[in-house]
Amino acid sequence: MASSSPSTEAWSSIAEGENGVAVAISNGTTGNRFARSTNGGQTWTGVIVPINAGYWVKVVYGNGTFVALNGRGTIVYSTDGGATWGSNALTIVDTGSAWVDIAFGGGYFVAIRSGTTTTNRSTNGVSWSVGGSIAVAFNANSKIAYGNGTFVTFSGTNSYHSTDGAATWGSAVAMGLAVAQICFGNGLFVATNGGSAVTSPGGSSWSATQTVTASVPSLYSFSFGNGLFYMTSATAWVGSWDNFDTTFT
Repeated sequence: MASSSPSTEAWSSIAEGENGVAVAISNGTTGNRFARSTNGGQTWTGVIVPINAGYWVKVVYGNGTFVALNGRGTIVYSTDGGATWGSNALTIVDTGSAWVDIAFGGGYFVAIRSGTTTTNRSTNGVSWSVGGSIAVAFNANSKIAYGNGTFVTFSGTNSYHSTDGAATWGSAVAMGLAVAQICFGNGLFVATNGGSAVTSPGGSSWSATQTVTASVPSLYSFSFGNGLFYMTSATAWVGSWDNFDTTFT
């Protein structure tokens, strides 16, 4: 474990575990530096992980395990609250396209990669297998989220949903717009491109398009917590809101 401050890194994702433990990951092109907090984010300590690969995409927590994915198809995992880390390669070897997202829900970790239709899934974050496929290949903007017992993902203007831990996926469902982020909160999946959004309780149908703010260039993150949805661009905070029938708060 390193003791230097993590504040100099370019952070891309954070996940909360149990008992005040959280892990943040860096998205630099090289490097193996994460950060760990054991007091709810009040203070942080640098952690060295075993893969010096960089381009860390996202970290998630489930089944007592932190799992972090990088774009080159390697995952690292921790079962002791982020103190130590192991590593593994995902089932599909990266052939040039990038892994773009990972989510946890219903006892499964599910990862997706641009340029392919297949998903990868795992119950423990260590051993992975090929999951079901969607009709059209994932792209660089594809994301995945979990809620209401369902994984929902998208490619282009269509979404796909799975209720069996990504073993199988339903047919394409038109969303009405091209989106770049999706999350689940307040009983709904919300998919957005920054300026507009659509909502769905389970991914089998979507609401009419709603305008939520002016167009957001380089939409970077979209998340839900403490009753609010949060959006940031690559350079600035955009806003937060509790319902898509109201304006930003």
